[in-house]
Order: sequence, then structure tokens, then C-alpha cells
Amino acid sequence: MQINIKIYSLLVFGILVVSCQSDEMESNTISMEDFSGGTGTEDLIVEKVIEDTLAFEIQVEQVNNFVIEQKGEYSISAQDEFMLLDRFNPEKKEKLRFVSKVEATDSIFNSYDLFYYAFEDTVKTKNALYNWFDCFGDGCQMIKMNENIEDLQTKGLQTLVFEKEIVILVNNSISSTEWTKLGGDLKKNWIENPNLTFTVSSSKKLIW
Repeated sequence: MQINIKIYSLLVFGILVVSCQSDEMESNTISMEDFSGGTGTEDLIVEKVIEDTLAFEIQVEQVNNFVIEQKGEYSISAQDEFMLLDRFNPEKKEKLRFVSKVEATDSIFNSYDLFYYAFEDTVKTKNALYNWFDCFGDGCQMIKMNENIEDLQTKGLQTLVFEKEIVILVNNSISSTEWTKLGGDLKKNWIENPNLTFTVSSSKKLIW
């Protein structure tokens, strides 16, 4: 009987020793998450991807290329501001706002807009264009092709007209030097030359 009690005691003692060793090993084990510093690095990677990726898709290759060139300096967002050309059933359109990432003065950030319209054929392109000319700018003024106008009531514009496309930059608060550069940066994304170009300067002058 005494022998059985001793054997039982030894078994209990052995179980307790093994249990303590297992707990100690578990407490000293370093997980891969601890080794890599937790999820902090992952959070930084996610934030970087979000920062560098637009929250919307751009369907037009030329516009997308222009956006890629500009997104280092500008925050870019889709916008829904109405423009007269919206009425003429374009096959494709892009409406974007570019806001400088660097503050200009007194918490003002320079910005400009891009409007892109693609139509089914040249007839529909011309129809949309001439209807726009009939009610142009903030003052809905009528303008005529190749006729320069002083004091036009609208923001600064740079416009490219192709066979089936109309592309417009609208100056909200960009300096004249940067504005000229933006026009060149936009135009170089098209292989063909536009059929028509015209601008409205910062002094409200329409120039063909």
C-alpha cells in the first residue's frame, strides 16, 4: 500500500514539473508579430498605398498620364461641378480638381480643374462646341470663332479641341508661370495636334 502511495506521489510531482516548464517556455516564446514590431509597419504601408492611389478610376489614357505627372505636387479629386458640355451626351468624360499640396499664402492652396469630353463623332463634337460658344463663361456670353474678346466674364481657360475630344483646364488660382507650364504638360499627352486651341488669360481676354 505504501508503495502505491509513493508511486502516486511521484506521478503527481512529475506532472507538476512538466506543467511549470511548459508555462515557462510559452512565456519566453517570441511570436513573429513581436519580432517584426507588430502591425505598425503594415499600417504605414497601407497609409502609403492610400496616399498614392486615387479613390476613383480614370478611363482616359491621356488624362491618366497627365494625372500621374501631377499627383506629386497636387492632391487630385473627382468633382461634379456642372459645365454646359455635360448636356451633350459625351461618350466619356473626366472632371477633376487639382489642389496644390503646398500652401501658397494665408492658408490658400492654389488649384485648377480639368474637364475632358469625348463624343461619338466630329458632328457631335462641333455641336457641343458651338452650343458652348453660344453661352460661354460665367456671364453666358456669346463668342465667335477667331474673334478676340476683352473682359470676358469667366475664369482663365486653356482649351484643346480635337476631332472627337474637348479638353479644358480652368484656372482657379494658379500663377501665370505655372499655368503656362500646365498647358504644355497637358497637350504633350496627345500624339496629334488639336484642330483648335483658345485661351482666356488672367486678364479675362479671349485669345485664339
